[in-house]
Amino acid sequence: MRQTITKTELLRKILSELGSLFLALSLAIFIWVIAENEENPVIRQNFPQKIPLEIVNLSPNLATVGNLPKEVELTVVAPSAKWNSLTPEDFRAWLDLKNKPPGRYELEVMASCSVKGVKVIETRPGRVAVTLEEKDEKEMPIKVKVLDLPPLGYYISGSPQAEPTTTKISGPKSQVARVKEVIAEITVGGSREGFSRKVALKAIDANGDEITGIKLEPASTLITLNIVQRAGFKDVSVLIKLEGQPASGFRISNVSVTPSIVTVMGSPASIEKIPGYVETEPVNIKGAKESISKQVKLNLPEGISALGEPNVLVSVEIKPVEGGITLEKKVTVQSLQSGLKASVAPETVQVILAGPLPLLAELKPEDVQVIVNLIGLGPGTYKLRPVALVPEGVRVESIIPETLEVVISKSF
Repeated sequence: MRQTITKTELLRKILSELGSLFLALSLAIFIWVIAENEENPVIRQNFPQKIPLEIVNLSPNLATVGNLPKEVELTVVAPSAKWNSLTPEDFRAWLDLKNKPPGRYELEVMASCSVKGVKVIETRPGRVAVTLEEKDEKEMPIKVKVLDLPPLGYYISGSPQAEPTTTKISGPKSQVARVKEVIAEITVGGSREGFSRKVALKAIDANGDEITGIKLEPASTLITLNIVQRAGFKDVSVLIKLEGQPASGFRISNVSVTPSIVTVMGSPASIEKIPGYVETEPVNIKGAKESISKQVKLNLPEGISALGEPNVLVSVEIKPVEGGITLEKKVTVQSLQSGLKASVAPETVQVILAGPLPLLAELKPEDVQVIVNLIGLGPGTYKLRPVALVPEGVRVESIIPETLEVVISKSF
């Protein structure tokens, strides 16, 4: 018998099946989300690096007053698999000043991330106070200030020169109005000749305080100082005068003097006669076996005196003359396990030594040993490097041969 289904019953059946299908689909999605979250859980934490704070949509006729934060901290939500690959370049933080006239505002810090699935949920600070003023600018001359003097016997010839000579100041109107002068500070630093140096500019108010929050274009200038020696003064080298020779087996390895250049003064005629150097009084090194360091007077011509201390520090480094010897030594076995015996081939080696001649001359046969260490080795044949033990101050240049054949066997 054929059963007839009405339209209402058919619609009810379709809706019932759709409901079951929707329920099954929702359940599948729910299970997938849970599984995905277990494998790749979403993590909320602070991003470890600060992000630069940008100013956007600022009217070209306005400027911000005071110091705004340059960076902000972010709290981020992201899948754990993406955390390690995030970089500061993936984030952006900004203050939007669109359609903002002069005045004071409390603005929300906006932030975003370019990586899909990563969201910024908090910024620190969350809001920033911003004051806007009309922008102003003016051109001002650069004033050079020399903070110290050249060494005695020298002077700065003429006025310091700056290039460029002016700079343009721009920024908030109230800050630009405070600028009384723009200075470039420079130090001579003991220089005895002219030089040029690039120096940063400072905008100063009436109290001598530096003004921040404004822009200087250019922000630096090239200063040139012309330093000249005065008449009757001359810089000369110091020539060390030595007497005698070190003890036999020793040599001079280095000689130095501090200062190496001194300034002398006298009448212009006397200064002209000086050949460009002055000698020290004699330093006696006869029979010396160790280095010498002492204050020594300068041997100055009549009518000439030194500017400052008339003494210099002379250092003469004395070292033993080095040489080399070759010794033939028997190899000693070390750390052989109990119940074993060892044979070494060859049994003797040549040891090439280097060092101060006095030390080498005093070496005794027992002062040098050649060993081969067998610690932890069992029966077998080995290629091992010998080691030479020598007194302090003596160097081992090489051992011939470099490796030995060692045969270890059981002793019966």
